[in-house]
Amino acid sequence: MDVRSQWLSHRSLFFEIGRFVIVGIICFAIDAGTLALFKQVVFSGSGSALLLAVATAIGFAAGVTANYILSLFLVFRRPDQRARGRGKRAMIVFLVGSIIGLGLTELIMYLGTSITGRTGLMYLIVKVIATVVVMAWNYITRKLWIFH
Repeated sequence: MDVRSQWLSHRSLFFEIGRFVIVGIICFAIDAGTLALFKQVVFSGSGSALLLAVATAIGFAAGVTANYILSLFLVFRRPDQRARGRGKRAMIVFLVGSIIGLGLTELIMYLGTSITGRTGLMYLIVKVIATVVVMAWNYITRKLWIFH
């Protein structure tokens, strides 16, 4: 591979990661907004760890659904990547990766809110930390196993 091809390949990857981050920010807003809606309104601000876990799962599901759709159209844009992303194998890998991501999110939320004592809106700060970890997990797994 010549220098120009290498540069174009790195440039393409850089922009792909940039689009992934933008999509991640949008999906974080959907995820955290849904989490806050369920935690503060639907569950009436309950301090229950179980209801926080349920609200976290609902928000995560909303965010991951949006992420899959936006990833197909905005992040992994090459036709060969889109074709792989729509296959049955890709859907299974996406689902398994998302379930692991949900597990990581729930673990970080549980540990973070246990340490902080779940005061006020602290769970949203913990959610930001969980999102950064899971966002890295999502990009790596999707890039390696689906959209390679």
